[in-house]
Amino acid sequence: MAILYAKGYDGVLSIEPHSHNWEGELGERGIDYTVEFMKALVI
Repeated sequence: MAILYAKGYDGVLSIEPHSHNWEGELGERGIDYTVEFMKALVI
């Protein structure tokens, strides 16, 4: 995130789990967790 901010990036980020471990309900919970974690990094 620091590099993106330093370079002035103002686009979007895509969260794309590609592991078979992150499917179904576990995958949905993992994405929700990641989104909340990333929100805390946004200035």
